[in-house]
Amino acid sequence: MTLDTFNVQMGRLAGLKFRPADLTTHWEALNDLPDVVRDAAVSRAQRTRAEFPTPVELRQDADGVLGLDGQVA
Repeated sequence: MTLDTFNVQMGRLAGLKFRPADLTTHWEALNDLPDVVRDAAVSRAQRTRAEFPTPVELRQDADGVLGLDGQVA
């Protein structure tokens, strides 16, 4: 994953309330996730959240989109 890809994905959440001015904490906490997993987590957050998610919440969304076999469902 690159920082550019990450910024595009986080940009998809720009319409949610309380978007942080600096996403460094998010980058540091989420840069180990595969792009496809993080992308699915962002999609889930778009559908289920009114406020910009914390890194922990995005990891919970990532867990929610992974099947038992570790693949994106």
